[in-house]
Amino acid sequence: MDNRVIDAYGIQHYKPGEKINVKSRNAKYHYTSPEALLSIIKNSTVYFTDIRYFNDKSENTYIYNCFKEFLNNHPNQYSVLRNLMKDLFPDTESLNVQTSQPNYPFIDKQRRFFVFCTCIDPDSLSMWNYYVKNGNYKGYNIGLLPTQIIKSFGGKSKDIEVLFGNVIYQKDDQLKEIELVATELENHFRGTRNKNKGLAALFLYCQRYSAFFKNDKFSHEKEFRFVISIDEDKLTNYTEGPLKLDFRISNGIVTPYLALHFSKKALKRVQLSPNTEVDISKKSIKEFCRCEGYKDVEVKASTIPIRF
Repeated sequence: MDNRVIDAYGIQHYKPGEKINVKSRNAKYHYTSPEALLSIIKNSTVYFTDIRYFNDKSENTYIYNCFKEFLNNHPNQYSVLRNLMKDLFPDTESLNVQTSQPNYPFIDKQRRFFVFCTCIDPDSLSMWNYYVKNGNYKGYNIGLLPTQIIKSFGGKSKDIEVLFGNVIYQKDDQLKEIELVATELENHFRGTRNKNKGLAALFLYCQRYSAFFKNDKFSHEKEFRFVISIDEDKLTNYTEGPLKLDFRISNGIVTPYLALHFSKKALKRVQLSPNTEVDISKKSIKEFCRCEGYKDVEVKASTIPIRF
């Protein structure tokens, strides 16, 4: 194992009803720009972006709307969840969580969530389309082994929790997951006077797993996500080292992120977007990876035809 590992008290796979094969050699693919490709490979580092700064502003609210829809589908059931949701969003009887912020004075410590996004499809036209400039594709994807990324988190610190898994897009799957949560809340908190514990349980569930619930309109992205959860007041401990808090400009906004150093064993493949300079592009990437100390990195060209 790389000696630059981060201490993490919990590493958990998230996929309802399914266990991950930790020995799997299947890579996950991070689509990116040519400039970012050079930075990732040269520094053996990927960026986990603060989820509050994502382009999709529903990232933090979509899961609450799933809970709202679940309650609408069960008007005479799950009274515990219904009351907890009303306490989380006291400013509206309609639970219009799209425009409301949850009320959570019952939480002692705030946690921050940083996300690194990958895709299970190594050659996705819809993903390449994010990197079209002036009619030309200018993108790559980097095939990383989840097992090696996870090994970067190896200790027993109480600061960090790591979650990883497939994003669920289908509403039926999301509502099935919420039904499990609602049933557990009903069993644990029906009749209890300590409502704050129930509120904390619901709020923390939504915080931890909101990154894995997305609208099915984004299903073409086929995301597999890695999420770092960390106490707000512990972030200042990570100004240097294998996990480092830093800032960059994104869409004109100063955006916080956590930079994670990974083992060179993690990189298994680089895929080129559709382009007309396949041979010379493959040669340059192979040379670059070799010079940076990576071994046995496969370099492949997209099989998608170019349209002019």
